[in-house]
Amino acid sequence: MKWFQNLKISIKLISGFILVAIIAAVVGIVGIMNLQDIGKVDEKLYEHNTVGVDRARTMEVYYQRIRFYSNRMFLLEGSEREEAYNKINEYFDLNEELSKEYAENITSDTNREYFNEMDVLWDEYKVEIMNILDLVKAGREEEAKAILFGDIATLGSELQDAFAALSDYNIIAGKERSDSNIALVNQATTTMIIVICAGILIAVVLGIYISSVISKPINKMVKAADGLALGDVNVAVDVDTKDEVGTLAKSFQRMIENIRGQAIIMKK
Repeated sequence: MKWFQNLKISIKLISGFILVAIIAAVVGIVGIMNLQDIGKVDEKLYEHNTVGVDRARTMEVYYQRIRFYSNRMFLLEGSEREEAYNKINEYFDLNEELSKEYAENITSDTNREYFNEMDVLWDEYKVEIMNILDLVKAGREEEAKAILFGDIATLGSELQDAFAALSDYNIIAGKERSDSNIALVNQATTTMIIVICAGILIAVVLGIYISSVISKPINKMVKAADGLALGDVNVAVDVDTKDEVGTLAKSFQRMIENIRGQAIIMKK
């Protein structure tokens, strides 16, 4: 590190400050990158699992409302029955829109498999309900009731199980992703601790080294000056750096040699 010792004191200090600033920047960059990674994983947790649970359960709610109006319409007449028809169609539209949004955010084969099972059952259920509506409108209510309280009840039960499977999948996947997030946070914390500790260690070592580079030659001159004050003209300043302290040491050494020469002359 002779080249560093030969640098001017101002350059040594500036270099030290720059290096400490770089270390601080590295710590900050690592921290920001870790926060961004955590943010991305949290976003995935929300978009693919939290929202998935909400959509699956909302689809199940719409299904239950379709069931409610499908049963209730047999008790209604005229405009009230027509309103029940409209509600059923409205909830079918809402559910299909929600189903489309759910499908767009599927990222795993397992989730896709559960969704496809639900989607097939949903299409079958819709066909049966629409058939029931047509029968009711045609005045064939007994046939409509036979279908509604017969095979379609079993289909509805399977569809409800499919909605529950979607919700359960997203809850389990969300828990796994949450555990992964916690592990990522712990890893990021460990990384930050290591980087911060390394930065502190480098800064301390650098400070000690720069202090030593500056103070050692000065201490040598102080020791030589103390000896000279006591009359010892044989002291020497062994400093060979090319910075300001080295220049001062050379001047100080020339002064010692001059005093030594004067002392020798006086002895003669």
